[in-house]
Amino acid sequence: MAEKRTMLTIVAADGQLFEIPKDLAVNGSEVIKQMLEEMDDSDRVPIEKVDGNIMSKIVEFWKLMSDKEKSEEDLKVSTATFLGSMKYSMIIEIMIAANFMNAKSLLEASVGFFAKRIANKTPDEIREELGIQTPFLEGEIEEAMQTNKWVFLKRDGEDGPSGSAAAGRSGVSGAGGS
Repeated sequence: MAEKRTMLTIVAADGQLFEIPKDLAVNGSEVIKQMLEEMDDSDRVPIEKVDGNIMSKIVEFWKLMSDKEKSEEDLKVSTATFLGSMKYSMIIEIMIAANFMNAKSLLEASVGFFAKRIANKTPDEIREELGIQTPFLEGEIEEAMQTNKWVFLKRDGEDGPSGSAAAGRSGVSGAGGS
């Protein structure tokens, strides 16, 4: 006979309730774990900075990760599929909530997923990928680059801004391309 799990109700900022196994929440979030320790056997935990639509995704992720039948590789694929089905704005909200809740595995997964999507892309490609329209008029970017040429200087063997030029401008030794 299956062991009965103790349930916990998470109350999202908008009042939505999520009843999940307590161990799932405690393993998923250090904040929830600490709140439960301080609240002495409470079965309701308010998470006042996370709305229900985001909390539902967090709970879904915790359930996905708790599948003991899946191999580590299968979990990675499931995570990529889970995050890949969302808009970037949702992933960003999840990253913010995971950071607030100290939900390390979700934070690492979402940040890693997001980073892979924009890695090795130019600023224009990133803006296109994220659907961001540049706030600059034509010619303003070139003017800014010309005005701040020192930022775009390269040291031998580097692809980024010059460390010495950046350090000289910021007043911080070693800033920039190190």
